[in-house]
Amino acid sequence: MRGYCVTEASAKGQTSGRLPFMLCVGWGLGTLGIAIMFNSTNILILRFMTDQLGIAAAVGGLLIGASKVFDACMDPVIGGISDRTKTKIGRR
Repeated sequence: MRGYCVTEASAKGQTSGRLPFMLCVGWGLGTLGIAIMFNSTNILILRFMTDQLGIAAAVGGLLIGASKVFDACMDPVIGGISDRTKTKIGRR
């Protein structure tokens, strides 16, 4: 499996198709700019919370961390609901 990432179809055992490793890396790098932007925003939000709102740094960090954990738990749930939704106009 080294050098390849598994496609959805091959993960389900339907085919043995694999994507080239560099294609997977290219898709991963495509999100790098957005990740940098969102992480920078989180740092600035934490600074705003401590300097302007007077919230303790530990509390501010806990609030931001809790939102990340909530997001990590809810994303698969919402994604599953979205994938199983069938309407006249499509899934999404």
